[in-house]
Amino acid sequence: MSQLTIGSASRRRFIGTSIALVGAPVLRAAGLLVTARIRSEAPYRVLSRGEASFTEAFVNVLCPADRLTPDGVSCGLALAVDRELAARPAADVRRFTAGIAAANSACLSQFGTRLDHLGASDAARFVQSVFAGNLDASGSLASWAHEAVNPLLMQACFTGSIYDIYSNRVFWKIFGHAGQTSVV
Repeated sequence: MSQLTIGSASRRRFIGTSIALVGAPVLRAAGLLVTARIRSEAPYRVLSRGEASFTEAFVNVLCPADRLTPDGVSCGLALAVDRELAARPAADVRRFTAGIAAANSACLSQFGTRLDHLGASDAARFVQSVFAGNLDASGSLASWAHEAVNPLLMQACFTGSIYDIYSNRVFWKIFGHAGQTSVV
């Protein structure tokens, strides 16, 4: 049996998409559809709950929601960082988690609370200070951000599910491009 196709779309794909679009609100109302929030609460393999909370706050500052992409947690960046850490040597994991501890300590000194408890503007200001090296005289937090965090974020941006859904938009949002400044 031949299949009717128009361009790259097939009748089967059209019907499947139509059913998904019409059925999703019904399934969601019945509580049968898994939402993005539930998926974002998937267990972390490497990061503790506190480290995961920091990472989630950090990626949300770097990748805020806009009309093209959701925030960093909703698009899967925090989980992708954790998954990438799971595949890295233990020394890389220790460096990343030690940086989280140092950054949270600096945040406590500056704001009296951890990054994941800051408001959006204070969190953005803090993350910019981390990347600029304004928080410690040795510049170790800036080194951590550029040498440990950035490679993980780059890898996460091109992880299958993030790249497949959002193409390069998450990468460009975090790392910028000509004519646009970014935090990192």
